[in-house]
Amino acid sequence: MTRLVLAFIRRDWLLFSSYRFAFVWHLAAVVGLILLISLIGSALSSGSSGWAGARSFIPFVLAGLAFTDTFTVGLTAIPHSIRDGQLSGTIEPMLLTPIPAWQWLIASSVFRFLQSLLRVAVYISVAVIVLGYWQHANVLTALLVFIPACLTFALLGVLSAAFVLMLKQGDPILAGYSIASGFFGTTLFPSQVLPAWIRPLAALFPLTYALSGMRLALDGSPPSAVLVQLGLLWAMAAALCPVALAGFALALRHAKKEGSLVQY
Repeated sequence: MTRLVLAFIRRDWLLFSSYRFAFVWHLAAVVGLILLISLIGSALSSGSSGWAGARSFIPFVLAGLAFTDTFTVGLTAIPHSIRDGQLSGTIEPMLLTPIPAWQWLIASSVFRFLQSLLRVAVYISVAVIVLGYWQHANVLTALLVFIPACLTFALLGVLSAAFVLMLKQGDPILAGYSIASGFFGTTLFPSQVLPAWIRPLAALFPLTYALSGMRLALDGSPPSAVLVQLGLLWAMAAALCPVALAGFALALRHAKKEGSLVQY
């Protein structure tokens, strides 16, 4: 398994590095976004009316963007690997090898996840070293929240990959999640700013609990402060696991039976 993962990482790195300045542009985009958020936060804080909680605007949004990036990669990496295999015609030969399908899915998505972790590292480094935020972050609390959150989104990604195999193009999970999370996921603003009648919908999204737990961890909260978030994230992962795995296995059998793996 380790050799397979390293082989896919090497393949994806060669593809990524073949585009000149790709890494530089990725890094510049993250740093530029951080600077933009800092300027907006400074403007809000200095305004006469101001935004409620303007002093916490910058770390709130930075944490939201950084970890939404990683969790979203967990959601999109596997279906994108399936889609890339369909477009390049490599999915069928790959599935004919002795490599189990689940190992191929994991290995083909690792590089995207590593890229997202690098972006998170840039966000946190700039926030801590340059902006002075999160000086007392609790690493243990962050890890305890990060693991079930990544697992939950990865399982959503497996379910999404099943739709890609069945529909041969964009699936409703990714589209629906991307739209809804912009309103309810608390990436850019707290759920308290939503109208009272629609606010309870935020509780339906794992991103809400993942970001809440990560923000508490960055503020230095102990593990006992995120027990609710941990319980809900693990419960969501447990509920999604059989559904996602069974759905993908069914979609894969259907595609093999129809001979439609390479259709798109």
